[in-house]
Amino acid sequence: MLNVGFSELLLISAIGLVAIGPKELPTVMRHVVKFFRELQGLGDSVKRQMHEVVKESGLEDFPKTATIIDLDGKKQQAYDVSDLHQLSTSSSGLSRGSMADGDPRDKPEDDGAGGKA
Repeated sequence: MLNVGFSELLLISAIGLVAIGPKELPTVMRHVVKFFRELQGLGDSVKRQMHEVVKESGLEDFPKTATIIDLDGKKQQAYDVSDLHQLSTSSSGLSRGSMADGDPRDKPEDDGAGGKA
């Protein structure tokens, strides 16, 4: 959930020790941990309820039944979002030699008079 490393946790603890004091720090930490647990439970509850709503409404089959029509009225193919991840990982496997020449848009174009622009 939070990417807090050991050094950040140590710094937060030192600041808490100075700001709150050693006597009250354990009590405050218990309240903070309790708050984050309740917040996580609330998030899990909302997630569970949303899954139930999607399941009851039949929206879980939506990508399979959706028809996309472009501005010209032609039907277009709908893709599953999980396919996008597969496409991005497969496109990263392209040979580096084809990309070594650089982007063709970066090359100057011929102005038609035999010289380069």
